Parts: sequence; C-alpha cells; structure tokens
Amino acid sequence: MKNNTTEVSFSSSNKATDLCLTRAKYITESLGEDLTKANINKNYKRCLKEYRENFSINTKQEVGFLHCSKTNVEIGFYLKTSYQGWDSLSILYVNPDFRGQGHSKTLINLYDMDCQDISVIELSPKYFEEQKSLYEYAGYTKTIDYLFPTSIALIKKDSFEELIKAVQADCISYESIYEELLKATKGCSTRSDYFRNSEKIMNVFKVFKNEGELTDFCKYALSTSTNRNHLLDDFILGFLQRLTNGIAA
Repeated sequence: MKNNTTEVSFSSSNKATDLCLTRAKYITESLGEDLTKANINKNYKRCLKEYRENFSINTKQEVGFLHCSKTNVEIGFYLKTSYQGWDSLSILYVNPDFRGQGHSKTLINLYDMDCQDISVIELSPKYFEEQKSLYEYAGYTKTIDYLFPTSIALIKKDSFEELIKAVQADCISYESIYEELLKATKGCSTRSDYFRNSEKIMNVFKVFKNEGELTDFCKYALSTSTNRNHLLDDFILGFLQRLTNGIAA
C-alpha cells in the first residue's frame, strides 16, 4: 500500500496498553502540551486508570494503526468503538512528521473497510469546524442533532436511515426494560422498599450481557424524561455509582 511517497502498512489492536497510549498521545496534543515522553506518560497513566474503571465499555474498542512499511514507524491511528450493528470513530490522529501527506484520508478509508454496515464519525464542535472538508470529501455528512446530543456526528449519506433504525431499536429495547423496572418497583415508596425489592430488580437486569450494557441502560434510565420517579432515580444513580466502582455486579 502506498500513500504519496510513503509505503504504509496497517494493523489493529484491542490491548489496553495500545488503547491507552493512543488516547494519551491524542490528549497530550489536544491540551497543547509538547509531545514528550513525560507528558505522554502522565496522560497514559490517567487513561489507564479510566480504562480500568470502565473496563467492560472499553472492551468494545479497537485502535487501527498506520505504519511506515520500511521503518515500522507509527504514522497515525484511529480509535473505533463497536456497537450492535454500527461502529463509531472518535479519534483520528496523524503524527506531526507525517501530516500533509494524505494519511488522514488513508485512515478514514481503512476505518470504512474495518466497519460493520454502518460507520459513524463523532467529533467535538472544534474539530468538526477544522476537519469538516476532510470528512465531507470522504463521503460523510452531518446527522441530525438528537441522535448524538453531546457531539457532532457524521455518517455516510447512504447509511442515514439505517443508523436511525439502529439507534431507535436500542431506545425501544431500553423503553421496554424500563417499563419492566417500573413494574418490579411498583408500590415502593421509600428507599428501604427499593432495597427489599432488589432481587426483583436484579431479575430485570439479567437481560444485559455485561456491565457495559447495564451501565448504558442506567444512563438511559436517568436521562429519560417520561414518568419521572425520583426515588427510582436515586436507586439507579446509586447502582450506577457502584458499577463504576466495580462493586455492584
């Protein structure tokens, strides 16, 4: 594979060390810090701590590396998160010495080939303005805001309807589970009632395959504005905090 004047090769990894090191490089530059070993190592330790706290979520992630074929020097990378039926790119990074040579386009193309049927690119507002033309050139367009309220998301134009269906399917599933949770806690009027009904609540949670899915549901349950139940909110919030600390499951 060639990219302008540099012959390149591609590899991927889901190892914690690779995921955290790539994040650390990206964060170091985003903070305006020099890309020294000391700065990268400082941010690496922070990323590793966060990885361990959110292990079940991070296992869905993979980093794709672009290397110089002759020297094996790292040119850049992307960070991909896989969901049910679709993938999301949250970081695209090219090392300073290799910028301006078309490697960003190569990484986007490799990400496309590595994805499931639906591929999404999530950006902060700052990076959207800086990189908009790059992603548009690769065939991506901005989605409607309600699908991704905390970031700007881009998607291939021909995948837009499929993405809406996938996201809505997740929401419908969450709604039905939330309804089961309401049934399991019907009649609970105090915090003690909720703890006495903990076995029924855990039976509702058995549909989730891992802590990552359960964490995502808890966040959904806290964000929904339908039929607010503040005692249930308090119970879910406490459960979510214990999940984050690794002591709920």
